[in-house]
Amino acid sequence: MPPMRARGIVWFTAAAYVIGWLLTLPLWIVEGGLAHWSANLLLPLMMFAPAAAVLVARRVDREGRLRDATGLGLGAAGWWKHWAFNWIAFPAFCLLAPFVGALFGLYPLDLEEFSGFRTIVVDAGGGSILDTIPAGTLVALQAGSVLLAPVFNAPFALGEEIGWRGYLVPRLARLYGFDRTAIFSGAIWAVWHYPLILFGGYSGGAPAWYSILCFTVLVVGISYLYTWITLESGSVWPAMLLHGSHNLYIQGLLDRATIDT
Repeated sequence: MPPMRARGIVWFTAAAYVIGWLLTLPLWIVEGGLAHWSANLLLPLMMFAPAAAVLVARRVDREGRLRDATGLGLGAAGWWKHWAFNWIAFPAFCLLAPFVGALFGLYPLDLEEFSGFRTIVVDAGGGSILDTIPAGTLVALQAGSVLLAPVFNAPFALGEEIGWRGYLVPRLARLYGFDRTAIFSGAIWAVWHYPLILFGGYSGGAPAWYSILCFTVLVVGISYLYTWITLESGSVWPAMLLHGSHNLYIQGLLDRATIDT
């Protein structure tokens, strides 16, 4: 491994951990964790820790231009196909998941009273809106926003993607190839979240060890898609859209639609 490139990866990873963990340290201490009001400020700041870590790593790894080190260019020819996939196909896949689950008897889909959607709205503190707008209308509005919602959510993911995919993935790929790059970058990404799971209430009420196991499998698994789309497109923007869609539909919608068994 070229010493300078290795040092850049090590410095980037260490800086991403230190900056991100320091920013969210209060959430480990205060009562309520992610439910505390400060989480609305600290979590978005944490998401830009990997981008800040790139600037730290550039102190020892000055390979190429800053735009190349962050992946902020449009990318290779045909870049629009990768943008479209993450903008349209992934949200559509997520929205189809409940129907596939219902088809196999794994998910009790209620298309008459929309009881699952009602529960999500009430848990989010919006129960009063159901008194004025029918649940079916809200579901239709949610489906109609499928193309707009990822765009509004994606900028919050850009700070992470500049680091994980813009800087880290291309450097790992030159050293280790595709498979190990996906695994290594996914593992680094997963560990970055561990303190929130252990101390900040990111476990969703499940035992911490179980949440860490499931979260790691999820993140390392989906890192194959992130790695492929980044290396194929030569840009961080498709990964940003994918990350925004994931946070919105997997965490914001499907997680809340999942009940304890």
